[in-house]
Amino acid sequence: MVYNKFEMMLSQKLILIGLVILSLSCQSDSKKADLIIHNAVIWTGVENEDYKRSIAITDEKIIATGTDDELTHLKDDNTTLIDAKGNFIVPGFIDSHVHLMAGGRSLLSVDLRNASSPEEFKHKVAGFAESLKEGEWILEGNWDHTLWGGELPHKDWIDEVTENIPVFLFRLDGHMALANTAALKFAGVDNDIPDVDGGTIIKDDLGNLTGLLKDNAMNLVIDKIPPMTSEQKRETFEAASEYFISNGVTSVHDVDGLNGDLESYSTALELLKENKLKTRIYASAPLNQWAQTTISNHLNWVKTGSLKGFVDGSLGSHTAVFHDHYLDIQDDKGFFINKEDELYEWISEADKANLHVLVHAIGVSAIHTLMNIYEKVAKENGKKIAVLELNTLSILLLKTSLDLQN
Repeated sequence: MVYNKFEMMLSQKLILIGLVILSLSCQSDSKKADLIIHNAVIWTGVENEDYKRSIAITDEKIIATGTDDELTHLKDDNTTLIDAKGNFIVPGFIDSHVHLMAGGRSLLSVDLRNASSPEEFKHKVAGFAESLKEGEWILEGNWDHTLWGGELPHKDWIDEVTENIPVFLFRLDGHMALANTAALKFAGVDNDIPDVDGGTIIKDDLGNLTGLLKDNAMNLVIDKIPPMTSEQKRETFEAASEYFISNGVTSVHDVDGLNGDLESYSTALELLKENKLKTRIYASAPLNQWAQTTISNHLNWVKTGSLKGFVDGSLGSHTAVFHDHYLDIQDDKGFFINKEDELYEWISEADKANLHVLVHAIGVSAIHTLMNIYEKVAKENGKKIAVLELNTLSILLLKTSLDLQN
């Protein structure tokens, strides 16, 4: 697996090592190398250390670095040699926050990230719709309404060009999405649909659906989207993996807390068994599935044992929850996606099970709530490590709020 990757990457100026580092000094005489990459310029990351010229690898672990001559004693008849031809080698990056399958789908779908007008939005959707087969959906999109002045999109924008094609397009933060009429009808969502806890169904002044759904309300459609086939999962995973590699990322933490099926994990295991996996993955399950989550490690390539939860949503979707209302919309303070007592139970039990807990909290009120839960759990369970996903602006607002209270 490793050798093929290096041979593939030698055509690039930069080679990235995505291996477990056992040692960065020339020291092992007892074990010969499976692979030696030589004639390279290698940055080890060790402070004040000169560039190395060769790197020796055994069992996917770096056992030594040094000059070409210094590593010759680690070579035998079974060692594979790769000439780096003077290319620069550095350790691969670890991205600790990706949404792997959603990202892969985005790379294969319509790209609305830079759409700067309603007309461009519609034009791009229409163009992509022409490439679809019967029964296929248009997903992801990652639009940003602030790029065209702040008007939220409406299903009427795209219904005409997607009459028989279900469409479900996320805002770039993943906390709001636009469904067209075909998708709403497929999911059984109409004007009489009741409100959803931890979510918002946006309607116009006459009570008609606009197609916009926020946070938990998005599940009304998400839960009805046909599951991907095994082939589609592989295509999606590999699209994301190739993108990671092209940007120097060799290992990722997949924190898609909405994916209870752990599609990235199961797909990674399939690729690993076939010796085709190119990206190491640490997959997170939804926080409320703590009881079904186990700690596992498959050959240091595919791991589980972490959980991703949400307190609130995002600033751009107006779903981050604050003590005060948003300046542009009166009486809108955002909302909690999950209830405080449920969050406490899930976090406490997950912590007792030694699972890694990662929780998204953006608004000041959400941060206050989560910090109180952490404080309580730490006192009851003993101090453990948890990860809090914050927003820089909210940190400043929280500090200001605490200063005012004092």
